[in-house]
Amino acid sequence: PGQLTSALRAARSLHEGSILNSRITEQFDTTVSHLRFLEVGYSTNATPDLPNGLVLKWPAEHSPAPGRGDPERLFYQELAPALSSPPMVRCFAAAPPDNNPQWLILEDLRSTHSTPPWPERPSDKHVYDAVAILAQLHARWWEASTLGSTVGSLNTEASLTTMVSGIAANLPGFIKDLGNDLPVADRLVLETV
Repeated sequence: PGQLTSALRAARSLHEGSILNSRITEQFDTTVSHLRFLEVGYSTNATPDLPNGLVLKWPAEHSPAPGRGDPERLFYQELAPALSSPPMVRCFAAAPPDNNPQWLILEDLRSTHSTPPWPERPSDKHVYDAVAILAQLHARWWEASTLGSTVGSLNTEASLTTMVSGIAANLPGFIKDLGNDLPVADRLVLETV
């Protein structure tokens, strides 16, 4: 409770009061990150009114995700607050930029949103909805003057080469994992790119 209180206070999410108790209600470890779903209780003088369900998230030791959580921290601290739509998961605290590993304390949306159990695949409708939201997000930030200056950094030839090499190295495993869920025509396109 003390560390959670300190993190929320440092992020200015918790102005007064403290977390009196916390317990892990569920935990997931994926190839990319660790997730701990927490139920917390606040002191009666806690302000503002924060949810009792939180998620502590940090990158897995050998996570294939770029930047070991830093791009995700940057997203929640810099980009998401500037978006009015679509609504984003609230981030209540994040590790300082120089912290290793990076971590996030997010709002737990399990009571209002559902996903299939890990690693089960989501429905086509959920996939299409997620892609539509990602398209809105990309459209909002695509030509933003702040990208590469105050938010994030621009790609260089070296960073693009590294990214493409990583995609090429992971593509066979991705195709194998999808199996029959990936139409043959789509697989052929991916293999030629």
